[in-house]
Amino acid sequence: MDVTDNCIEKTTRQLEEFINSLDADENKKAGYLNKGNAFTRKSKLPFLFMCKIGLLSVKSQYAAEVPLALNEVLGNVWTEPVTVSKSAYCQRRQEIKPELFRDWARDIAHSDLFRHKLWHGFIPVSIDGTTLSLPDLYDAAEVFGVGQNHLGDNGPIAKISLLTCLLEDIILDVEVRGKDEGERTAALRMLSSLGPDHLLILDRGYPSYVLFKLLLGMGIKFIIRVPASFNKSVKAFAKSGKPNGTVTCNAHNKLGKMLKGSALKLQDTEDVKLRCVKFITPKGTTEYLVTNLDEEDCPDDVVAEGYKLRWHIEVDILFLKNEERWAVMSGYKSICILQDIYAACVLFNIQSLIMQLCEAELDKINKERDKVNKKPLRIDHSVALSIIDFNMLHVFSDSPGHIQAARYMLYVIIHTAYESNPSESRVRILRMKRQRGKHKTETNYKDSLLI
Repeated sequence: MDVTDNCIEKTTRQLEEFINSLDADENKKAGYLNKGNAFTRKSKLPFLFMCKIGLLSVKSQYAAEVPLALNEVLGNVWTEPVTVSKSAYCQRRQEIKPELFRDWARDIAHSDLFRHKLWHGFIPVSIDGTTLSLPDLYDAAEVFGVGQNHLGDNGPIAKISLLTCLLEDIILDVEVRGKDEGERTAALRMLSSLGPDHLLILDRGYPSYVLFKLLLGMGIKFIIRVPASFNKSVKAFAKSGKPNGTVTCNAHNKLGKMLKGSALKLQDTEDVKLRCVKFITPKGTTEYLVTNLDEEDCPDDVVAEGYKLRWHIEVDILFLKNEERWAVMSGYKSICILQDIYAACVLFNIQSLIMQLCEAELDKINKERDKVNKKPLRIDHSVALSIIDFNMLHVFSDSPGHIQAARYMLYVIIHTAYESNPSESRVRILRMKRQRGKHKTETNYKDSLLI
């Protein structure tokens, strides 16, 4: 492997840079604590450890084995082991605001660790929402609201919006919406995470005059699917049968409501004229896309092809809910639920970074295999995720062997790659069958990933 120890050291330390900066600055740290005097005394459960174990408990049983994890992270498992109770850990974690993990995920996503893949010179991103069924205990119903799950049962429901990079599987931003807040409002708040190098691809639940106006004012390119009944202009275009054309979107009297809670403001309320493209789906249905991409650089077929990239966010959400077992919480209180939701996003970004490092190494191996007419290798995602879960605690520890643990993790992932079959249409991922009913935990223990 060409990944040097210096590269691994730099990567692991940069992943921790956010929480290390908080630990070094008391004023910044205080903004993420629920009590002003929290973590001021010397304790067996220091601030950095609680951040790391809060992240790791999302995927495994470390929360139920706090003493072992504490000694592993502090690197003194063989010298002076310490003991703490599960009650002490549960009380300690409630002193940290969930927003710490949300901002940690954002910090990793916007760092220079990732090498972004481009589509026609842009970084394709998308926003989508999902829901999680929660245990009906403590203040969950009051904080998150009550809704109906896939089985028709009523209970607390967490509404979540994600902004992801489609080609790298990176969560740029995440919002847990209020019980009365819609997806559009949350999407408007996420626009501040985008820049002129991004291409925003959205489904038909998001288009609005406010969104179009803001994106044009920010200089952000977009491809957005609109229903044929979106407004009179789109209806007329759909009725004309033309393959492309121009549609107009007018201001309406709900501007103030949509911008409520957002720092974004409209400069004017003039009509918006957009390019509209008709395309036929594989099922034979007719759909319409509006975009501000230049027609010379991106013809109609390219725009339709770009919209198909949006499916990556559906796969990411499916992965979080099934493979990552997003709905299995390590605590029942709303603060613990929010910590788990945001911490899962941090871990998702770390996993994506590790997979990107491995794929870069695998590309070099495949170039050599191609010279001797051998089939290219492909990473087995199920095996890779298990290896990452098993070694994550060692990588985040302060023990001298954390570099070796990271190097071993990359080595095993690459050497368990398999020869890809040209007829294989997708990456081989073992999917869990959804069981009827909800998985329930009786303590703060959480199952390891089952593969």
